[in-house]
Amino acid sequence: MQYQIVDNEGLEKKAVITITADEIEQGIVNQIDKIGKSIRLPGFRKGKVPKSIIRSRFALDLKSRAISDAADDAFRRILTDNNWHPASQAEMFDAREEDDLQFSLRFEILPDINLADYCNLEVFREDNLPDAYLMEKAVKQLMDEHSSIKEVNRPAVVDDFVTIDLDIIMNNKLEKNEAGIAIRIGDRSLPDELNRALVGITKNAWKEIKIESAVYRFTVKKVEEKTFPLINDAFAQKMKFANLEAMRKDLLEQAKKDEDRRVEDEIKESLSNILLERNRFPIPKSFVDREYKRILEQLEQTDSESNRERFQPLAEKRARLDLILSKIAELENIKIPEVDIKKIIAAMQWKLPEENRIKAVEYFRQLMTREKTLDFVYRKAKINRKSRIVSPKEALHDHNSVRH
Repeated sequence: MQYQIVDNEGLEKKAVITITADEIEQGIVNQIDKIGKSIRLPGFRKGKVPKSIIRSRFALDLKSRAISDAADDAFRRILTDNNWHPASQAEMFDAREEDDLQFSLRFEILPDINLADYCNLEVFREDNLPDAYLMEKAVKQLMDEHSSIKEVNRPAVVDDFVTIDLDIIMNNKLEKNEAGIAIRIGDRSLPDELNRALVGITKNAWKEIKIESAVYRFTVKKVEEKTFPLINDAFAQKMKFANLEAMRKDLLEQAKKDEDRRVEDEIKESLSNILLERNRFPIPKSFVDREYKRILEQLEQTDSESNRERFQPLAEKRARLDLILSKIAELENIKIPEVDIKKIIAAMQWKLPEENRIKAVEYFRQLMTREKTLDFVYRKAKINRKSRIVSPKEALHDHNSVRH
C-alpha cells in the first residue's frame, strides 16, 4: 500500500491511496479465513465449507470487505505516520481499478493546541441580587406554577396562549404539518413575525405570513389566558406551611441558594470566554456543523441563511471551548470513574440495548468531564468582588451562552 497526501492545507486533508492487486487478493484470502469459521451452506457443516465455494459464492462481498479493510488500514497508517488525530471518519471517493486499485480519502484532523495559562484567571464576581428582588421573583414563580389557564372569547394579547394548526411551506412544498400547537405570544424563541401576527387574533381565524423563504399558514383553535392565585395565609397553609411568613422564609432560603448557583454559573461563563479569547486555533468544520445542528434542535429551528448567520459563530465558540476543555482535562488527568456514569444512567432507569448504552456512557463521560474540568478552572481562578450595576440576564436560559 502506498499513499500520497495531495491536500495538506489546514485541518482538511486529502490522500490518494494505491493498493496493489496482490494486496487485494491477500485481503480476500483473509476475509475467507475470517468468515469461513462461521458460515453454513446446504450440504456442509458449519465451518466446513470449502474455500473455493466461499470465494465463488461471495466474490463481490469478499472483495468489498477486503477493500474496506484496506481503506481502514491506510487511514490508520496515514494518521500514525503524520502523528495526526482524526476529527472525522475518512470519506472514500474517486475509486479506480485497473491492475491496481486507486482511491482517495478525505478527512479532518484535530488541531495542535498549545494552551495559554488556564490557572489563576482573573474574573469579577458581582454581588448577589438583593433579597427583596429574589423574594419577588420567587413569589412570581410560585404564582406561575400554581396558575390556571382558561379559554377566553377576545382578541389575543401578549402572554396569552394560542392553540393553532400549522403548515409550513418552503419552495411550494409542505415541510411541516402540526395540529394543536400551543404557543405563548411573546415567546422569544419564536420568530418575531409570528409573535406579531398572533397579537389581536381570534378563535377560528386563518392567517398566512411569510418568514424569510417559508410561508406559515395557521388556523386558531382557541385563545387562553393565565390566571394567578392570591398569595395569602390560606394559600400558604394549602402549601403545608403554618402561615404566609413561614412560606416566604422558606422561599427566600431556596432563592438564595439558587442565586449562589446562578452567580457561580455566571463566573464560569466569564471564565469560558477568557479561555476562548486566549486560545485561538482552527476548528474542524465537522465540529462546528455538529454544534450548529444541536443549537437548531434545542431551539426547534430549521436551517436557513439567517440562522446560519445568527448561530454559526456561537457554534464555533462552543466547539472551540470543547476542544480547550478536553485539552485541559488531558493535561490535568481529569477523568470520570465509569461507576459514577453508570450510577447516573441507572438512576434515570433507562432500558437501553447494549449499543445505545455504550453511546450513553460516552455521552455522559464527555459531559461530566467537561463540567469537572471547568470546575477545576473555577477553583484555580482569582475571583474579585464588585458591586452589581445592572440586573443580569438569566444565564442558565441564555441560548447565546458559550457553555450550554
